[in-house]
Amino acid sequence: MKIKLLIALLIAVFINFSLTAVNNLILHTVWPSAPFWFILVFALLIALLLVGFLSKVANNNANPEAPGVLAANKWVWMLGIFAGALFGAFSSETQNTSYVQFDNGTNKAVKLSFIDRTKDEINVVIKPDSVFEAEMPVGKVKFKLNGKDREILATQGKGSIFNIDTAHTYIKTEIMYGKSGDDKGFDPKMETIHEEFFKVDVDYYFEAPDQILTKRGRDKTKTVLYRMKDVLKGKIK
Repeated sequence: MKIKLLIALLIAVFINFSLTAVNNLILHTVWPSAPFWFILVFALLIALLLVGFLSKVANNNANPEAPGVLAANKWVWMLGIFAGALFGAFSSETQNTSYVQFDNGTNKAVKLSFIDRTKDEINVVIKPDSVFEAEMPVGKVKFKLNGKDREILATQGKGSIFNIDTAHTYIKTEIMYGKSGDDKGFDPKMETIHEEFFKVDVDYYFEAPDQILTKRGRDKTKTVLYRMKDVLKGKIK
């Protein structure tokens, strides 16, 4: 019985997730700067309409002796529809947003100005040796650094780094956690990056925890992006 309920829930989630994702894609095409609250409300409205239709069909076909799959699992289907709507809305938000970390390795404050995905003008001052994460639309993005026009090609999700004035050199490396974490024989893969704008997929950015939980003490390898100057100064052990 539990397996049937789980299957019904997963089917409802998948159906409404797919429907919401398609509707959100159309919505973003028509209105690229649609705010997330509107996308979420739109997705929940679709879910309410589907729940109302489902409830009506289930009630019309209800049979106390043999209620059928739809009527018997009506509340599970409804829960799945709402869950699918939420997943679809948040997935759409992630797919249409690029998170760019502006890393200021200079000894002067930097003024950053850009238009975010919702068409709001953002003006910030990034202090020396600090990072500002900007939420930008996916695609070609124009912005100003200290009044100078710049442009980047932003991609969805996290991992994009804008190295202001190319002041930093980065090291992408591996860390071993678990029983072999202190093994001097561990030879991590390392890569040096010295670019102004790049995207890198790692588990941790600029710092990493000393320890993490691993199953039954098993070894686990994580990747991290360090600033070379922090490594040279001994800030990273």
